[in-house]
Amino acid sequence: MDPGDTITARKMRGLELTSAWLGEGGEVLMERAGIGAADLIRASYPDLDPGKLAVVCGRGNNGGDGYVIARCIPGSSVFTIGEPTTPASRLNHELLENPTTLVPPVPDLSGFDVVVDAVFGTGIRGEVRSPARELLEAINASGADVVAVDVPSGVNPDTGKHGEVYVHAGRTITFHKRKKGMAGDVHVHPIFSPETLVTCGPGDVYALPVRARDAHKGDGGSVLVVGGSEDYAGAPALAGLAALRAGADLVYVAAPERVAWAINALTPDLITAKGLDEGRLKRLASRVDVILAGPGLTGEEAADAMDIILTSTDQTLVLDASALDHVAGREGVLGERDVVLTPHRGEFKRLAGTRADERSVASFSEHTGACVLLKGPEDLIVHGEQVKHNRTGNPGMTVGGTGDVLAGVTAAYLALCGNPFDAACAAAFTVGSAGDSAYEQRGDGLVASDLLAMIPYVIQECRQVPPIRIGGLQLDRGSA
Repeated sequence: MDPGDTITARKMRGLELTSAWLGEGGEVLMERAGIGAADLIRASYPDLDPGKLAVVCGRGNNGGDGYVIARCIPGSSVFTIGEPTTPASRLNHELLENPTTLVPPVPDLSGFDVVVDAVFGTGIRGEVRSPARELLEAINASGADVVAVDVPSGVNPDTGKHGEVYVHAGRTITFHKRKKGMAGDVHVHPIFSPETLVTCGPGDVYALPVRARDAHKGDGGSVLVVGGSEDYAGAPALAGLAALRAGADLVYVAAPERVAWAINALTPDLITAKGLDEGRLKRLASRVDVILAGPGLTGEEAADAMDIILTSTDQTLVLDASALDHVAGREGVLGERDVVLTPHRGEFKRLAGTRADERSVASFSEHTGACVLLKGPEDLIVHGEQVKHNRTGNPGMTVGGTGDVLAGVTAAYLALCGNPFDAACAAAFTVGSAGDSAYEQRGDGLVASDLLAMIPYVIQECRQVPPIRIGGLQLDRGSA
C-alpha cells in the first residue's frame, strides 16, 4: 500500500456505516480490529509476559478495540478512563476478565514493558483535557514501548497535527488505511469485507462534506444545467430541482427561451437564462462550480451549445443524455478537467463503440480520464482503478426522468466535494434509495418528480449517527 494513501476520519466512519448497512456492524469490526491488533502485538513481542502489558482504554470505540486486545491477551492489565459509551465498547467491556483499574487516579505505568494506547484513536480534535491529559502524560513517562491503536491519542487524524500533549507511539496499528501524520513503525490491518469496499452505501453520502455553521450563499455549491427543448421541457427542471434537493445553493438553468419561461412558471427556485447563445453560456459558466449538460437538450441548438461548453469553458462537467453523443469519437475534447459521464448501456455503446461491461467501462475511463456512472438495474461507477456497484433502485425507476434526477444530484454532490468518484457513488445510492422509498408509496405509478421529495430524507438518514438499521434505510416518509 502506498504510504501516502491516507483516509480521513469521516470517510472511515462512512465505510463503517456502509459495512453496518451490509450486515457487519460495529461489534464485528471491533472484534476484527482488536484480534488483528493483538496478533500483531504478540508477533512484535514474542517473549512478552502478559503481566507486563498495559492496555489503556478510552470511553469510545477506540477503547473498545483495546478491550478486545486485552481479552485476546489474558493476564494483561486494563486501565479505563470511564464507563464505555458505545454499544460495541460496552459489550467488549462486559466480556473482559482482565484486572481493570478506573482512571482517575492516574496510574504509574513504569512497571510495564509495553503500553497500548487505545484512548482516543480518531476521536479527538484540539487540546486534550484532564484527566485524559494526565493519562497520556503517564503513557509517555512509562518508559515502555508504546503501541497506539489506529491513531496515537491526541493526534488529529485528518491533519496529522497535535496539541501540546499527545502519545509518542513507537508503533501504530491502524485500520484499513493510514491516517495523516503517521510516522515510525506503522502496521495497516484490514477490517472491512471486500463487499463493503466495492458497494455504494449510506457511508458514501455520510462522507460528503457538511455545510459549516457560518456558511454563506454559494458555499454549498453552484450548478448550471444546460438543457431543454420544445419536446423535453421537463428534463432540465427535474435535474435542477434534484440538484437543489441534494444541497446545491444556487442552480441556474440555461434553456431555449420558451422552455426557460415554462420552467419559471413551474418553480420559483430555479434561476433561468433564456437562450443558449455563447455569451450567455460563458457568463453563466463563470459563476458556477459544475456544468451539467444534456437533460432534454436536442436539435440544432444542442450541437452549438455543446461546442461552446466543451471548447469555451473549463468548469467541471456532468454529461448526460444527448450531451454524451457530442463526446463520442472526440473524447480528447474533455481535456484535463474533472468529468462525470452518466450513460445507460445503449448510450455507452454509442459513446465507446463497445458493449457496456466492467472491463470496457474501466478501459474507457482510463483512456478518457472521466468517471463513468453506468446506469442500469445495478449501477456501475468506475474512475480509473476505482470501482463500485450500486444496488439500490427498483423497476419503477425505468420511468422517464429518473436519469435527469440522478444527473442533478451528481452535479450537486460534485460541486460540494470536488471528487468525481465520490460524488457519483453517493448520487447513485441517494437516488436509488429515494426511488425505493417512492416505490413503496407509488408502486408502478411512480414518476420521476416523486423522487425529489425523498432525496433530503435519504441524505438526513445517512448523516445521522448511527443512521442505519440492518436491512435497509428506515426513512420518515415525506409527502410527495
